[in-house]
Amino acid sequence: MNLLNKTAFCTIVAKNYFGYARSVAQSLRLKHPESLIFCFLADRIDNKFVQENEDFILIESHELGIPNFESFCFKYDVVELATAIKPYAMKFILERYNVSKLIYLDPDIYVFQRLDFIFSLLEDHSIVLTPHITQSFPEDGKGMVDQHILLAGIYNLGFIGIANTKNTKLFLEWWQHKLYEYCLMDSANGMCVDQKWLDFAPIMFKGVYVMQKDGYNISYWNLHEHKLEYKEGTWYCDNEFLYFYHFSGFSIKNITIISKYQNRFSLINRPELKPLFEFYKELLLLNRQDECSKWAYSYGFYSDGSKIQNHDRKSYYILGINRHEVSSNPFEKKHYLQWKIKSIFFSLRPYISSNLAKLNFLKVFLKRLKH
Repeated sequence: MNLLNKTAFCTIVAKNYFGYARSVAQSLRLKHPESLIFCFLADRIDNKFVQENEDFILIESHELGIPNFESFCFKYDVVELATAIKPYAMKFILERYNVSKLIYLDPDIYVFQRLDFIFSLLEDHSIVLTPHITQSFPEDGKGMVDQHILLAGIYNLGFIGIANTKNTKLFLEWWQHKLYEYCLMDSANGMCVDQKWLDFAPIMFKGVYVMQKDGYNISYWNLHEHKLEYKEGTWYCDNEFLYFYHFSGFSIKNITIISKYQNRFSLINRPELKPLFEFYKELLLLNRQDECSKWAYSYGFYSDGSKIQNHDRKSYYILGINRHEVSSNPFEKKHYLQWKIKSIFFSLRPYISSNLAKLNFLKVFLKRLKH
């Protein structure tokens, strides 16, 4: 079947977010029944669900052809891995299914209206992005401030739209290269997983469109700019349709906080949002998110069943290009001690080199004093 000119959507989850994936897929199926919908699993299925019962095409991340896949999975935690595979997943869809336009959405998004406007933008542009904010935060000592956006990145990568063009493929290959090694949650070193890298996109690649239309990718980070209201069965944003809301930081156990990542807004000072958050909670419960949240992350354990600690991943990451020398599969614990010791040496090497340089300088200095 020739799928050229077909539109598609995709999302990425680990098993513990599968209820979210079902929810965004259901919203897309209602509004875009003609489109392909993909869910990439940054995890293993482990017999938890059956493909035929879901509203999307389910693809496990090991199918993406990522080099040294076990090493790739081990060096990143679950959030880092789920974001690191994004350009690989999007390129996989473009090449394998030959769709003309593709939209990625985070699993904690719900789509309320058709997204034809974005697809129309992709007729003339290769990449569509949305900024976190278009207005500065009030300087009132609450929650997020503009500096947080500088650390996280100008654009929110819970959404990105791409067209099947040569320029897009160049972009995806560049993004893959960056995320293969540098997809950490590490603001001190200029990284916010996949997101911060996209600050470069508008100046490095042609055909990048920054969409600032109201009603798209609304979330806690831009609520200070927008008024949401529910009228006659439809959600509106600033008197336009609300196209999709991003429930980032949502908590089933406490919807009042709006998002765990901020303290500026709650359902106390934004009571008009209560029906929206009650609706989403009910949807997640219907999609068994309370059950899914208990499913273990497959890449969180060694092959012997013991839990991988965060410091284990950091130690392995420090090895850099030398990882292949110590273990072809770090999930096998037989090489654990070897690469752990080597990582300690690598972490100390800058200090050793610095001190040796100081010692050599001192030797030369003393030698000259004698003369």
